[in-house]
Amino acid sequence: MSFQRMVPGTAGVLKEYMAKMHENRNHVNGVKMNPASNHLEIDLDRMANFAGYPDIYMPIKRSKANDAKLLAEKLVSQSKQGFPPSDGDVQALFDMIDHEAR
Repeated sequence: MSFQRMVPGTAGVLKEYMAKMHENRNHVNGVKMNPASNHLEIDLDRMANFAGYPDIYMPIKRSKANDAKLLAEKLVSQSKQGFPPSDGDVQALFDMIDHEAR
């Protein structure tokens, strides 16, 4: 499986993406932190991929890898309970993204 790099330019862009993910959470196979690459990976199902939505990764600052992992777990859990991501959580994740890394 091939992940495409996604680095949102603003927290607002990330919020839109995360809201869309929440609305379509049944098409999200998993969200995990890859410790080898320091990427937060979002794996979508084949139906989403065929509809033009690729699996993506966001490079995370090395010092924030564990924080990103915990935040991702929290966001997935809350989404499963029907709660969209909060503005604070979106901003926290945005601040963890390494905008220079590949």
